[in-house]
Amino acid sequence: MLSLVTVFRHRAVGKFGDGEQWTFGIYSEGTGGIDAAQTAWDNAVTAFFSAELAARISDTVTTVSTSTASIDETTGRQITRRELTNNSGGTSTSPSLPYQVAPVVGLRTALATRAGRGRFYAPSLAVDQVADGRMLPAAQSDLADSAAAMMGELGTGGLVPVIFHRTDSPGAGLFTTTQVIMIDVGDVLDTQRRRRNKLTEQRVTRVL
Repeated sequence: MLSLVTVFRHRAVGKFGDGEQWTFGIYSEGTGGIDAAQTAWDNAVTAFFSAELAARISDTVTTVSTSTASIDETTGRQITRRELTNNSGGTSTSPSLPYQVAPVVGLRTALATRAGRGRFYAPSLAVDQVADGRMLPAAQSDLADSAAAMMGELGTGGLVPVIFHRTDSPGAGLFTTTQVIMIDVGDVLDTQRRRRNKLTEQRVTRVL
């Protein structure tokens, strides 16, 4: 009897010092249940905040929770969901970069198409991890190592990181998955619009 493979959507939620929120997430698939998948993801997020990477992130940046949802591969909708508290975070005493300025981890598959690529926005780095508009090489390397460690923890839990995307094959359902086989980290920081849009702007005016 064949074991059924389940698609899971994983999310990590955290906050910056003033309460503003950050999130990132990925997809995976495996034959285990939702509880085992959530345990693996929670361990993966803890592994992501390695001592090396944590030292490059402000101590005002903390994780609040991790969650995993099983996904209907036909509709893309959530079926069941689990959540755990997670206390990972940065340890640097330097202030954080603006919340919307974030390093990006690229996810690559064997597909040479847009459907075969993904990414997630890591929490903002500390201000001393950037020079001339680029991430320091050591910070770039530590982020790549931490992302690889996170994927490794998922593997230990029996999960395979995937890109969850629409399929072009008739009769194959609306969505499918492609296994992630490589990650990469560029040294140019990106702007995460959702984080920017959640910032409440304080304005100063002058009467002319």
